[in-house]
Amino acid sequence: MKKGIRALLALLALTMTATAARAQTMEELRATATPLQERIEACGRTIQLDVSPTLPDIPAMGVYRATMESGEIEDGVVVHAPLPEKRRGFALRRKEPAVYTPDTLTDGARATGHPLTAVEVLGRAWAHLAPRVEAAPGVGAAWRQITVSEPVYWYDKNAGTWGDPAVEGGAGFYSIEYDLTLQGAPLLEGDAFVRDSAAYYEAGGYADWVEQPCASAFADAERDETSIVVHYALPMVYETLAEAVDLAPMEAVYDALRGLVRDGQLRGARELRLGYRAFLFGERPEDGETTEKEFALVPVWVCRGEFYENPEEEPDDRMASMGVPMESDIVIDARTGALLEGARIVDLGL
Repeated sequence: MKKGIRALLALLALTMTATAARAQTMEELRATATPLQERIEACGRTIQLDVSPTLPDIPAMGVYRATMESGEIEDGVVVHAPLPEKRRGFALRRKEPAVYTPDTLTDGARATGHPLTAVEVLGRAWAHLAPRVEAAPGVGAAWRQITVSEPVYWYDKNAGTWGDPAVEGGAGFYSIEYDLTLQGAPLLEGDAFVRDSAAYYEAGGYADWVEQPCASAFADAERDETSIVVHYALPMVYETLAEAVDLAPMEAVYDALRGLVRDGQLRGARELRLGYRAFLFGERPEDGETTEKEFALVPVWVCRGEFYENPEEEPDDRMASMGVPMESDIVIDARTGALLEGARIVDLGL
């Protein structure tokens, strides 16, 4: 009887292990995507991982081939008056900007001295960006935040008080950031880290830099003159290699992060998102050879984390004091759970 129970328990354990390891559909992955909360002792440090995965609400993810269209659209030109020379006891400074999201923006939000409100700037910028987005198959765009910056003021350093604007007729300005999607899943930016940068560049990886899909806008003004500049890089999908691919279970993704922690390279993670990332596709051209860049868009997990190439390296106190974290984008193939280093994929495994 006891042998039978032990055999049944062993079979159950084997079944559970096989289930956890097998590839999953998007629906299955969403149902099993629990947070990673774990403390790991590695290289004389105690690392606490506490990160929750974010998944798009879509039925499946595929693999695509594309080219990349990028450009800059300029609407108007602003000629700025030069800033005055500094005065003893005074500094030329800007006040803290205001940052708005779609949930917090009000109709009256306006940069000081700017002829246009934030809402009007969003409308003018979108009028230029929208035709480009509509021409990119499967791509969507929505503004994520608009930053409203102040003009330059005189600041009394002794009294700690703000004075008049430094330039008569000067104005603040706006910066807009957009989120891009492909078939409803986010297009994720950021350069994928490499664990050994010297070896990577020696192999020619320096030639693989590519601008990731993105969109932004900047709106300037002075003396009632206005200028809006829109920058974009959009994938132009021309082939669907797979409409739906199986995805690795979360444990496979978490194992990749645990491995980096145990190697002393990952010291913390604050964000883990599932989406698409653009990679250069195919073999690297020989030196001097010119070829049109082709891209593969594949489902990946991107983890924003504190990463050090050298396990012995310690945080840079000077950079930390300036609020600059030692962070990188760790990219993991959502289909296999394997780390993806650099900007190029040669074999899609399809």
